[in-house]
Amino acid sequence: MLIKHPDDHSHHAEVLHGLMESYPGQADEIHRELLQVQLRESIHMFAELLEMQMDPLDENVVILHDLRLEHEGRFVEFDHLLINRNLQITLVDSVLVGCGSLRITATGDSLIWSEENNRWLTAYRQPFQELEEKAQILGQILDAGWWPKRMGIRLAHPIETCLVLDDHDRIVLDDPDAYASRVIKMGDFLPWYSKQRMKTPITQGAKALMQRAVNRVDLNSLERIGFDLADRHHAAPLDYYERLGLDQVAPISPDDHPAPEEEEMADIPAIETPAIETPAVEPEPEPEPKPQPKTAAGKKNTAPADEDRQPSSRIAAALKLKTPEFLAEMESRGLLKKNQKDQLELTPAGRKLGGKVKGRGGNRSFSWPKAAVEALFQNPESEQEKQT
Repeated sequence: MLIKHPDDHSHHAEVLHGLMESYPGQADEIHRELLQVQLRESIHMFAELLEMQMDPLDENVVILHDLRLEHEGRFVEFDHLLINRNLQITLVDSVLVGCGSLRITATGDSLIWSEENNRWLTAYRQPFQELEEKAQILGQILDAGWWPKRMGIRLAHPIETCLVLDDHDRIVLDDPDAYASRVIKMGDFLPWYSKQRMKTPITQGAKALMQRAVNRVDLNSLERIGFDLADRHHAAPLDYYERLGLDQVAPISPDDHPAPEEEEMADIPAIETPAIETPAVEPEPEPEPKPQPKTAAGKKNTAPADEDRQPSSRIAAALKLKTPEFLAEMESRGLLKKNQKDQLELTPAGRKLGGKVKGRGGNRSFSWPKAAVEALFQNPESEQEKQT
């Protein structure tokens, strides 16, 4: 069952774009923060995929996306956390989804192939090192919490970590034995999870089977565990001024300096001239409104601003729908349709509404202008539906 949706980070991007204009001297630092916000969009893509395909495991697994927990005075972010009724815990990192080509060295370093430089470059994140550290911290958080101690349960397995990539990303492993089971394509994730985490093979021995039986909790307890972790979540604060030291630097503002014409005239003394009566003239007609910018195809650009854009899962939560229900509604309204491979894709009406698509094949995810979609659901007889 889905306990927590990914957070909406669009307001962080808006703030950072504004700061880049006001603090050009700190543009590099601000851009790095903006890149981290943009990378978190992959969380929404994997979250939507799980929600659309998780029905067979829905009553045996709790899922929390984009979880930010406090531990010993610091905050730790977890992209995806899955806990099943055997209290087996899996941490998933989706930050490198869509990277193109990824190489994992024997020591666990992550390299991304650069077409521009024609060589492997160090990735902006080192997911395996971070995942191992996060697993240790999560274990400490759980040890200090009400479970599993109060439930009298000892975790039978260590916290498992893995990295998911897009189905079209290329993977190169220098040590396949060490990392083949920890780097998973998105389309393979649920079959892998069902096999590895929902079943205990007989080959693991009687002890593993016994631990599985002892650790198994009922659905009620599993739900309580999920909501307990969700209640500990702290949304990321908009503390960029303090974090980047921008509160100690004066921002650049056009009002701080006189316009060039004013600077040139500043040293010229004013000359008094006698008042001269001028004949009354008719007011000039108001200028005609400027035409809207056109796209490359010559059509007017009427797409809503990206500041309002949100992924399907986020809008579905606001409408109190599950993501599959929301997508089915969008399909029934003619904004999405299924192709010959039974995969959803945008229709012309969906594009006109402002819909965008990421990913390919069965891993597509859609984003929409929130205000336009909410208005569509509030007014079923909207113009969009009439057109379809």
